[in-house]
Amino acid sequence: MKNHQRTNYRLPLLCSITVMALVATLTPATAENLQNTKANVSVNDPRPIEFAARMLEKTYGWIITYEDPPYENEADVLDVTESVRKDLDKYKPGQAPRVLIPKGGKFSFEYDVDPLTNRPTDPGVLVQQMLDAYAVAGNPGIFRLDKDTERVHIIPAAVRNKDGVMVSRQSVLDVAIIIPPQKRTGAQLLEAFCAAVSAATGTHVGIGMVPINLLVQYKTEAGAKNQNARDFLAHELDRMTGHPTMTWKLLYDPGHKIYALNIDRV
Repeated sequence: MKNHQRTNYRLPLLCSITVMALVATLTPATAENLQNTKANVSVNDPRPIEFAARMLEKTYGWIITYEDPPYENEADVLDVTESVRKDLDKYKPGQAPRVLIPKGGKFSFEYDVDPLTNRPTDPGVLVQQMLDAYAVAGNPGIFRLDKDTERVHIIPAAVRNKDGVMVSRQSVLDVAIIIPPQKRTGAQLLEAFCAAVSAATGTHVGIGMVPINLLVQYKTEAGAKNQNARDFLAHELDRMTGHPTMTWKLLYDPGHKIYALNIDRV
């Protein structure tokens, strides 16, 4: 299998501002100490759940997708303009376009590890424990779990609105989409997918960090007719690689109120 370049294909600012000071530890049980059947995760990040999901993917090889909620309340958003913009000298004080990211926070949780395999027994159970611990910690947003045969999906369920009231919010990938079938590369199909989701939701979804070499080389005539967006994306990514190896992280920019779809190989 070729090493596919991971390219910043769209929305570079949205992707770059997620790189901040991260504090995380994962301490699993070891084969040398079979009495230790607990592991701990501790995260402090603008997107704690997303970062923890990436940690678990890397550690256990699971596919755990993540989708941001549309952060609406000012208390759930952090202005990082002064620390990330490199062109502040071009603007009068306080007039540079603002760069906003989720405020995030920290949480930790403990889970069981099989001492013989040094792994948890059920990805879905572990991820649900993680979401419960996140909610108890009082961090922004509430997430729900969905699961298919190959992936665990972390999906937004509720968020505080402008008045500070917790309200139900579904993911932009919970909609049905229409994509006319025609000959395309994988990159063109992903563009059509994002356009279809944007049209169905009224919220712009663009392409973020993706394995561009893989997408350009892949050829397809796929289309969607009132198909769930998440199901379509998972199915087409599996077709590109021949088996489930791809994950995604759908990240929201609260300043521009748009999403970037980031895709990577686990």
